[in-house]
Amino acid sequence: MYKILMLPSKNSLVGFLLLFNFVGGAAANANLQDDDPFRSTQSGSAPDLHDSPPDADGFRVPLAYDKTVTIGIAGCPKFVIGNEVWDGPTLKVSARLHGSYDAQGLRALSDDGRWFAASSKSPNQQDTTVSVWSTASGEIVLEVPGDAEKFADFVKISRNQYLLIGGRHNNQLEVWDIEAGSRLPKTITVPDRRIEPDGKTVFSPDGKSFATIAHDTLILTSTASGKPIVAMDPPGSLAKQTGNRSRERAANRSQPAPNADDAGFVFAWTTALEFSPNGEELAAFSTHPYPRLLIWNIKGKLLVDEPMLLPKLSVVRSSMQWTPDSRWLLYNGWLIERESRKVVLCVRIPTGAYIAPVLLSSNQIACNLSDRPEDLQVISIPWEDLSKSLKKVATAAPARLSPSQPISLKIEANTDDVRVMLTELLTQRLTQNGLQVQTGVGTVFRMAISERAGESLPIYESQSPADRRGRNTGRTATEVEGAAVLEWHLPGEVQPVWRGHLTAQSGRTFSEEIHDGTMRQSMLQGLILQLQGLEIPYYIPESSEELTLPAIIE
Repeated sequence: MYKILMLPSKNSLVGFLLLFNFVGGAAANANLQDDDPFRSTQSGSAPDLHDSPPDADGFRVPLAYDKTVTIGIAGCPKFVIGNEVWDGPTLKVSARLHGSYDAQGLRALSDDGRWFAASSKSPNQQDTTVSVWSTASGEIVLEVPGDAEKFADFVKISRNQYLLIGGRHNNQLEVWDIEAGSRLPKTITVPDRRIEPDGKTVFSPDGKSFATIAHDTLILTSTASGKPIVAMDPPGSLAKQTGNRSRERAANRSQPAPNADDAGFVFAWTTALEFSPNGEELAAFSTHPYPRLLIWNIKGKLLVDEPMLLPKLSVVRSSMQWTPDSRWLLYNGWLIERESRKVVLCVRIPTGAYIAPVLLSSNQIACNLSDRPEDLQVISIPWEDLSKSLKKVATAAPARLSPSQPISLKIEANTDDVRVMLTELLTQRLTQNGLQVQTGVGTVFRMAISERAGESLPIYESQSPADRRGRNTGRTATEVEGAAVLEWHLPGEVQPVWRGHLTAQSGRTFSEEIHDGTMRQSMLQGLILQLQGLEIPYYIPESSEELTLPAIIE
């Protein structure tokens, strides 16, 4: 079982934890085209994507640094933990892999779950062997030997038949037929000077095309001909076309960030790149200059370029997946509705989690949770209850808090400049979730911020990039510690229905001049960054048995 945090009802002002056990609908089947872009022969049959088991919320498997988890697309009938092959529909071990692979190496599953590929070394190493196992028998069916002059920085399986391998030594992807056990004469050339690590190149579901980040351009290329199909619209082009600055407002910035639309920076900090299962859209997530979702159609038109107010997670690799119906995106545990771009569900994971939350099926998420962070757990997505809440938001049904109801702000700060700044930022933050900010209405979002002086620290000035200690200037600066309490207050109720806490202190490393003003400014910036990732509810239902949005699982 898992826990969904819910807010109190009108008659119960004390929050509680309510346990849920949900059964979801059937997963969509993935379709492959008959023509083979890798060669003239036809590929194997389409994958059979199974539905979720009716009750999997008690599933727990202990993990360790050397016991990795490999999960394919949402609905892949197999997943791998260490050397154990698990059956998705039953959540039972179905086979064991013979041999070994590097736990820190690259791994891949075919969409139908038949093949598991893994490298013998971590990335950025030459002479790396890549092996492919049958998940049915556990036997190695293909072994690509390492080469002293080659790297294996990209390892993927396409169309349930082909192993693709490439590295930074050139811009060629080798193509291996898994069942035939042989390399194809054809190689795939990416439109860049080399093969970048995983996350910069992705193949479409039918394998007919692939998208590649080539420095400052995202290019869609034909797999069969190797010719570019289209260069995708650059980041920032959507805002220029519409002439608005909604991105800056939503990102809690009164001014555009430096290099916000420099494609080279945006793509350099791209953490995930994925085609939708229907093959009609391509999504990317970048952290420059703030968490940012971009979505293009396959004709290259930029459809979405918006900040996403998500916290940073301490996981080695970010994860982004589409649900099989192409209606939702799961990025590092935040479930985002494609149409509205609203976050409807948040999976809170502990610091140092082994994996980011990933879709096991159309109805389930595999993740580490804070009660036993060393365990892999499977939780059900409460689709039915999420849909009910979303429908009420869309129809402006009566609620305790809803985008259809105006709200006002009450900011308590030490100085007028901070009060003005926070009023602007919170107005922008709440507006992004559709809330209407007005003055003098009964529903109030309150933020109280307090500051206090910390230690008096000596200021050292670095003399060179290698100078870690620096020269003592004889001057000092005083640290600033800040704390903020955020609350939703409803008319006629004494206690807040929701409360959040933020704390921050000034930094200790500066590129500009250090004085009390810059120390205080860095503390305030720390609070703003935390505010960016705080799950502030935008919908609170009248009944405590309905889900608040975003719903929280922990």
